[in-house]
Amino acid sequence: ATASLGISLYPVDAHDARTLIQNADAAMYRSRKAGPGGYVIHPSGDRRTGARLKMGTLLHRAVERREWVLHYQPIVNLADGRMVGVEALVRWDDPARGILPPSEFIALAEEMGLIEPIGEWVLRELASQSVRWREEGLDLEVSFNLSPRQFWDPSLASKVLEPFRSAGCPLESVLVEITETAAMADPERTQEILLGLRGEGLRFAIDDFGTGYSSLSRLRDLPVDTLKIDRSFVTPLPRDPQAGALVTSIIQLANGLGMVPLAEGIETDEQRRFLTAHGCVFGQGYLFSHAVPGAEIPGRLRFNPGESATTSRAS
Repeated sequence: ATASLGISLYPVDAHDARTLIQNADAAMYRSRKAGPGGYVIHPSGDRRTGARLKMGTLLHRAVERREWVLHYQPIVNLADGRMVGVEALVRWDDPARGILPPSEFIALAEEMGLIEPIGEWVLRELASQSVRWREEGLDLEVSFNLSPRQFWDPSLASKVLEPFRSAGCPLESVLVEITETAAMADPERTQEILLGLRGEGLRFAIDDFGTGYSSLSRLRDLPVDTLKIDRSFVTPLPRDPQAGALVTSIIQLANGLGMVPLAEGIETDEQRRFLTAHGCVFGQGYLFSHAVPGAEIPGRLRFNPGESATTSRAS
């Protein structure tokens, strides 16, 4: 006997079993009408699958053609507005759609195993840009994000160290960001990896802190320099007392562990003042600047506290 299949995808087509089965039945009857031995995907799933396949094809092409650009978001001393570093953020310069943010492609790149070549390009470009800034007299800390797949790569050390050494970029100026979730997936192995790279001069930050499930005893044992407070806690400040209490606790925790608290997603001067008053020295966000091309960074060395990124000018 020859089977005819009907396929319904969760959660694309439905979120409950009954509707999924109904959709699969409808797809099966369409398959039978088309002839034996075939299959039909329910229309909504078919459209989503087709779009995903197209995106994957374009992403493969982007890797081959290196359709990437790096933009840099300033990291600022919250008290005086002085820029002390930048975070490198990769963008996809798609010929048809223009500049796409990481949210449009990073998750798919990770799933498809393409994050490694993208990450290698990012490190080489960041190292080269850092050296160019130094030649212009800008001594900035540069930071970048490691995906979980990159972090657990057995050849991580060589892949991270080689681009900076080849470019002549001092490793002491490099801050490596890993997510709280990745760091705590295997704390003992994480500690081993961080200690090895720290011995070479690199420093580390826990990104999006507060969104994972850190054990404080485990966190204390990690050789981490910076805790980045997730933007979801910063956005409600200063009007939300619960958010205020959480942020204050994270700042105190970081300071107590000898780490530097750094707030993400600062958009208002009220947020900046709250953070400064509670002991957070550094931050980043649209209040100061969006992520911009490397050529614009020398013109953004200082931001006047109280002025927005659209009106503040470099000194």
